[in-house]
Amino acid sequence: MKKIALLLIAAVAAFACQKPATEAPEITVKTTDLTIPVDGTEDMVVAFNAPEAWTAAIKETQDWCSIAPSSGAAGDASVTVIALENEAEEERSVTLVITAGAAVKEVVLTQEAVFIPRLAASAPAYIPLAGGTTTVEVTANVEYTATLDPAATWLTMTQEGNVLTFTAATANDDFAARSATVTFATDYEEVGGTVTVSQEGRATLTWTKIPTLDYANYAAGSPVRMAMYGDYLLLANLNKVFAINPADGSLVNTYTLPEGFVCHSLCVDEGGNILVANNPAYSWSGADLCEILYVYTLKSLADSPRLLLKYSTANAWCAHTGNVRVEGNIDEKAVVTAFASASAYWVAWEVVNGEVADDQNGWDVFKANTVPYAPGDSNWGCVVPNGDELADGLWFVGYKEPYGLNFCADPINAGNTWTSVAETGNNGNWNTAALAVETIGGKDYALVMAGAFFNYADPYLLLFDVTDKSAATQLYKLDLGMFAARNADWSLVNYVDGGTAGAHSDVLVNATANGINMYFADANFNMIGCVTIK
Repeated sequence: MKKIALLLIAAVAAFACQKPATEAPEITVKTTDLTIPVDGTEDMVVAFNAPEAWTAAIKETQDWCSIAPSSGAAGDASVTVIALENEAEEERSVTLVITAGAAVKEVVLTQEAVFIPRLAASAPAYIPLAGGTTTVEVTANVEYTATLDPAATWLTMTQEGNVLTFTAATANDDFAARSATVTFATDYEEVGGTVTVSQEGRATLTWTKIPTLDYANYAAGSPVRMAMYGDYLLLANLNKVFAINPADGSLVNTYTLPEGFVCHSLCVDEGGNILVANNPAYSWSGADLCEILYVYTLKSLADSPRLLLKYSTANAWCAHTGNVRVEGNIDEKAVVTAFASASAYWVAWEVVNGEVADDQNGWDVFKANTVPYAPGDSNWGCVVPNGDELADGLWFVGYKEPYGLNFCADPINAGNTWTSVAETGNNGNWNTAALAVETIGGKDYALVMAGAFFNYADPYLLLFDVTDKSAATQLYKLDLGMFAARNADWSLVNYVDGGTAGAHSDVLVNATANGINMYFADANFNMIGCVTIK
C-alpha cells in the first residue's frame, strides 16, 4: 500500500511541474476599411501588428496593385497600397499576404467598380390588329419613371418590377398602324430614352421585289404595266410578260411575245381577256408618218394575238398615245381608253361582242375630248373608265399642276366637265400617272401612285374612298421610301442609273377573301410589291 501511495504522489508531482500551453502568435490587422477607391490610390495604409519580423506580398499576379514596403520588424507596422484607377464596371480584388514566422494573415483588398448609369428597354413592341397585350422589359441600374403618351388613349400601361405591360383593348380600324411612345426619365440627364409600342393597321406591306435583280432577263427602261390574270400577276417588260405569284412576288414563268410585238400597255378585262398595245408617236412631218396605236387581245399568253382596234396618232397632236386601260368584258360590253399627251386628249372605244367598228386607219371609230390638264408624255397621264359604258364616266390623273384625281361624270351626254375629287400632294417631284379604280363591297376605291422621277424622291401610294364622286376620302398613304435601301449620299441603292428606266409606274387593286390587295410597280425606283388591307 505504501508503494502505491508513493507512486501516486510522484505522478501528481510530475504533472504539476509541466509548463502550461501557450497560444500561437498572431498577426492583428488594425485597418477596418479595406476598400480601394475606384479612382485608385497611392497612399492607402493597411496597419497591423506582427509578433516577429514580417514580409508582405500580393498573392495574385496582376499589374494594377502593389504595396510598399514588403518587410519590416516585429511590432506595429503598415504597408502602403498603390492601385491604378478601375475603368471597368465590375469590382476587382487582390489578396495581401502578411507572414511573420509561423503566423500568416490574408487580407482581401477590393476596389470599387466604375459606375455608369444605364437604362435600356427591349425592342419596340407590337400588338395585333384585333388588339391584345405585349410587354417591354427594362434593364436599368438607376431608378426611373416610365410615362406613356397621354394622347394614346387606345393603349394602357401597367408596371410590375422592370416589366411594362401594354394592352390595346380594341381593334385598330385605321388602315395605317398606330403607335404610342413611352418615355423613360432618370436623375441622370444622359440616361433615359423612349420605346415605341405599335398596333398593326389594316394595311401591311406583304412583299417587295427588285425586278432587275429578282426576275431573270428583266430589262430596265420600258413602261412598267401590271394586270391580274387568273392566279397570276402579270408584269409587262418590252416583249416579255412575267407571270408572278401574287402571294409572295416570286417568278412563276416568263412569256416572250411574238416577233414584232411590244407590250407598252398591258391590262386584263373582267372576262379574262389580255390586252396588249404599243406606244405610238406623233409625227410633225405629216399624218401619213404618224404611227398607229394597235391594241391586240389574247385569251392566254400562249395564244396568237388578235387585233382589236387601231388608231392613228394623227387624230390628236401629241408626243405619244398610250397607257391603255379597259373596263368591262370585251366579249360582251367594255370601254377601252388611251391618253394622248400634250394635246391632253382622252381617247375611248366602246367594245360590243368582242368587236370595235373599224375603218382602215382608225380615224372615226373612237370618241375623244380633253382632260383637265396636259402632261407632256403618254406615260405621264392615265385615263380609266368608270364602267363598261362611256356614260359611266372617266377618271384622270396626270403630271401637271394641280396633279389631282379628277372625274368626268358623263363625257358624252353631259359634256366634258371634270370635277377635282382629291389632291395627291405632288409638288412636281413625282409622276402621278398610275391609277386603278375598283368597286369592292359596295364602295368605290381609287389607288393612285406617285412614281419616281428622281433618285431622291420616294414614290408613295394613296388610297381613296371615291364612293362620293364629289369629294374623296383619303384612307391610306404609304411612303415606299421606308422599304428602300439608300447609300450614304441618300441615293437609292437599286435606283436605275440616271433615271433611264423612266418615270413609269402602275397600280392594281383586287378583292381578296379577307380584304384588298394593292399592287404597285415603279421603273426608276426599281420595285414591285403588294400591300394587303385586311
